[in-house]
Amino acid sequence: MTTQSVRCAISVAIILSLVATAESASAQVLRVRPDLRLFSVFAFLNAAGYNTEYGHAMDTIRILVRKSLDDLDPILLNEMKTFYKSHQDVDWIAYRVYSLMLSNPPDFHLAPKYVGDEYARQLNRELAGFSTLLSEFYREACIDSLYSQLLPTYEKGIDTLRRQIGGEVDTMWNYLRITRKNRPKRKIVVIPNLLNSYYLFTQFDDSASNVLHIFCGPPSSNSPIVGGGSA
Repeated sequence: MTTQSVRCAISVAIILSLVATAESASAQVLRVRPDLRLFSVFAFLNAAGYNTEYGHAMDTIRILVRKSLDDLDPILLNEMKTFYKSHQDVDWIAYRVYSLMLSNPPDFHLAPKYVGDEYARQLNRELAGFSTLLSEFYREACIDSLYSQLLPTYEKGIDTLRRQIGGEVDTMWNYLRITRKNRPKRKIVVIPNLLNSYYLFTQFDDSASNVLHIFCGPPSSNSPIVGGGSA
């Protein structure tokens, strides 16, 4: 899948969701940003044995993060691997969604607004014990420091991604003959994840926050931040 087709796929997903959930007339809010909770979850998964990759090689930042976790405490690492292996039926999409339902580190509790959410309760049951183990991993591996070091690379690519997706969305609105003042009100957040496989793309319609989250992995080694794939 090319970068252009991926941007188009993301744009179509955004607009179909917006049109299907049209509310008051107002321009949607489009944000592109990284997320420390998602980063922490996928750093954990990579250390614990998550090796899925659809590209020719892993993204350079994913490789760097995996290498930086080589000296993790063996006892903790064994607990992480045991947890991951015993939850092989839980897919990467569930982990992505669950990361956004957690409070900010280092605690990673289920956020109060999701306590009554049926899907959140399901994930909490399926991943019982994960947040406690994730919190221990976050502290032991100094994830906050690692994330701070890598954030400039994310931010640089995000600027490019924001312009590209914004342009695609505007093109789609023009094609649909929908003016700015008549666009439905909806908040959209695109979250790049360089610690996942190339060409992976999915979305999470968060009813608790009325936000459409779009996750995208790196599409190619030549463009390590833009795009994703269908999943």
